[in-house]
Amino acid sequence: MLYIIFFILKTLKSMNKEKINILIKTSITLFNQNKLDLAKNTLFKALEVDQKNSLIYEIIGVIFLKQNDLIESEKYLNLALNLNRNASTLNNLGLLFKNKKQYSESLRLFKEAIILNKNLIDPYINIINIYIIKEQFEDGIIFLEQNKNLLKEDNRYFEKTGYLNFRLNKFNEAKLYYLEAYNKKQNDFNTVLFLGLAYNKLRENINSIKYLKKALEINPNSQECLKALGAVYLETNQYNLAKEKFEKVLDINNKINVFGSLNFINRKIANWDNYQNEKSEIEKQILAGKDQNSIISPFAANTLLDNPSLIFKATQQWVKKKFIDKNIYKFNYNAKKNNKIILAYFSSDFYNHATSYLFKDVIKYHNKNKFEIHAFSSKIFPDDDTTNELKKNFDFFHEISNIEDDKIIELSNNFKIDIAINLNGFTKYNKNQCFFRRIAPVQINYLGFPGSMALKNMDYIIVDKYLINSKNNNFFTEKKIFLPTCYQPNSAYNLNKIKELNQVSNTSKTNQFSIGCFCSPDKITPSIFDIWLRVLQNFDNTLFHLIKHNDEFEINIKKYISSKYPSLLNKFIFLEKNIDHEKHLANHNNIDLFVDTYPCNGHTTTSDIILFEKPLITISGNTFPSRVAGSILTEVGLKNLICNDLEEYESKINYYIKNNHELKKLVKSINNKKLFNVKDYTVCLENAYQRAYELRAENKFEDIYV
Repeated sequence: MLYIIFFILKTLKSMNKEKINILIKTSITLFNQNKLDLAKNTLFKALEVDQKNSLIYEIIGVIFLKQNDLIESEKYLNLALNLNRNASTLNNLGLLFKNKKQYSESLRLFKEAIILNKNLIDPYINIINIYIIKEQFEDGIIFLEQNKNLLKEDNRYFEKTGYLNFRLNKFNEAKLYYLEAYNKKQNDFNTVLFLGLAYNKLRENINSIKYLKKALEINPNSQECLKALGAVYLETNQYNLAKEKFEKVLDINNKINVFGSLNFINRKIANWDNYQNEKSEIEKQILAGKDQNSIISPFAANTLLDNPSLIFKATQQWVKKKFIDKNIYKFNYNAKKNNKIILAYFSSDFYNHATSYLFKDVIKYHNKNKFEIHAFSSKIFPDDDTTNELKKNFDFFHEISNIEDDKIIELSNNFKIDIAINLNGFTKYNKNQCFFRRIAPVQINYLGFPGSMALKNMDYIIVDKYLINSKNNNFFTEKKIFLPTCYQPNSAYNLNKIKELNQVSNTSKTNQFSIGCFCSPDKITPSIFDIWLRVLQNFDNTLFHLIKHNDEFEINIKKYISSKYPSLLNKFIFLEKNIDHEKHLANHNNIDLFVDTYPCNGHTTTSDIILFEKPLITISGNTFPSRVAGSILTEVGLKNLICNDLEEYESKINYYIKNNHELKKLVKSINNKKLFNVKDYTVCLENAYQRAYELRAENKFEDIYV
């Protein structure tokens, strides 16, 4: 009889265990299908059979955690822990405290889980996630390295190590780790996304596009990936593809700030269908002050906005979003006696580029007895004749395009750089993060970006007295270095070559009056273009020359003309864009009168015009980029071609076309000797550097007047 009772009890227990296992398996299936309430109800049925099964309580706790019910989750996870103190439950409880942002308790639980079961991988990965949240990236790498032998078979080890290196701007290391993670698991979205981002940071745009497209195949609606791919397409001038990606971001979430990028693309291809609404929306969002969601890049803001306060605010928002505030390098500065001041020019444009056209003779004429001159080059293009010429004139030429920030700062420190000059500003492939962290005792913003960079540790900006007025004076974080002449340097050219170019270009000269604008398309606004159209409508014997920057630009310009004045289509000549600077210069001799853009003038473009002793009509506003052409024209004696507004601009263009003899007098009056006197300009620049160096020795930064 006792034997029969024992057998019955054993059988019932076995039946209950089987039922519980079925209920647990069913709940897990429902959980994986995201049917969380059904999964929970199934487990509550299991509890009716067995109230001492820790696994049931743990899974219920995990479900509540996923539903973000942290109170109920903690209750059930603790019930599970009271029945069985195991690594899995501790790990899940650690995740709960992570969600509560109680990171110290979370770390304690993850570490206890590892003590109980050192082979359970999840707590290790979760500890790394805490390091990431707390931005303790170096500590995270050390922890992973200490546990490498255990973790290296898990693709998450490589993915997390890649991410930590990415956040430390060690993009080559990040790429290598992400490639390892990708080889182990090719459908992990984060791995493929950040592999594409790492390639982009390394300027390997073909591979960047390849992996970002693969990431979109995994997650077609990822806003982060769409924005990243759109940005790479924009960087590589694939405007229609970039526009497509940014527009899809807005389709998914119209609160995502890609308006600035879309507007910039539309301006690059002269798509002005919604120009004023786009501009108004951008201005509205800048004023709203949502710093965490920068609306427009400083570079794009400079060519769109005519308000110095708005440009400054947009720049501040961009800086706050983009730059990591950590590891500020502290220089123990000691003034040297009887030694050279060591200068370092940072640029990605030491090749056939506008910055180098303007600047190369400054390097040539630097006083090497007083200064030691370094180039820190982040260019991605092969060396050309301009690069080779620059290399002859620099004392040292350092290639830093793929060197991580820490190493660049270390290199600058090893060479004891006294003054670092940022020639990039917010243009492509800059090393602004190094300047943000401080790379030299004195740091100067010069030439690459016409305005304040609003960047911590950027000490000075080089300007002149024309550029700065009462309306823009207060919108600079840098102290100002005022040069006595136009702030923009202008390298000299071989006059014989210019004569040869004149002879070649004269062969195509027509008898008609030729107007021209060779500015970048993003600087051309519909209001400016409408003035040009009205002028052409007024004069039969006129042609207008534009540079064909891309096919879409020409197509959209022609559409715009057709919608306004179809009869004027045959008056426009689209010149092919020449990479060769001398061939580009040759086009200038065909033009009788140049007209400028607003609110951003032509800068290098204006210097080229004056080089050929041609007249330019411009508008000077209140922003730095709207006053550069005026500064140049003032320097060469053409102040009367500077206008205050669009109405005066249109009136003067009409006047000088009608009174061509007056235009010829202006051409004869151009005095460009001062503008192209690079030797004297360089002496002024060196005096400014000397004064900044002396002030730094006294631990001072103040405005400098040369």
